[in-house]
Amino acid sequence: MDIEPIERILYRAFQSSKNGLIYGSRLRFAHSLVVSLMFKPNAPLSKRIRTIIRSTKKHAELLFCFAGVYKLLLLFLNNYVSRGNVKILKQKGLKELISGAIGGFLIYSGVSTHFDGAIAQQITLYCGARVMLALGKLVAKKLGQRNLNGSIQQKQTQLKIENYSWIVYSTLTWGIVMYLFETNADLLQYSLRNSMEYIYQNDNSSQLSSLARFFS
Repeated sequence: MDIEPIERILYRAFQSSKNGLIYGSRLRFAHSLVVSLMFKPNAPLSKRIRTIIRSTKKHAELLFCFAGVYKLLLLFLNNYVSRGNVKILKQKGLKELISGAIGGFLIYSGVSTHFDGAIAQQITLYCGARVMLALGKLVAKKLGQRNLNGSIQQKQTQLKIENYSWIVYSTLTWGIVMYLFETNADLLQYSLRNSMEYIYQNDNSSQLSSLARFFS
């Protein structure tokens, strides 16, 4: 395979950045709009609009920059490094791991004050939860393959491990989050705390009377 020209590399990195910008804008705009309507109904409209635009811009900027950095690093490793005698980089997934880790350090870790730390944390936690779920499935897959010869039996064992692991994970997660909400709510992430306050603490008698009148 020939080495890609630098213009092609830059173009592909820009395309990834552009896609990150579009996706981030769409996702954050919808999220910010819902949060504004749910938790800030009495705020001035102009302030809510500014907040939505600011959050959307910051979220999109993070995805834009990470996608560009990641793609540039990956294409550089593919075209100029892994073609040499660095045999370890020819291992499947390693170049992606290195590129993603460097991108995460530069964009999401907080080493740069340019990016919004709160939004970077939200995105990283969202991604991290799914990484943990995927790693759990990978462990289940490996355990299911151990000392099992039939593919059907492997699959059944894998599914059992996944199901039991999910039962334990979901049970502990919801038990711990409700415990923290009661004892140390200030430690929970802001939007999560707001959501939980709205769901679990808006149950006073005046609201109940208003609801009864609404349905009467």
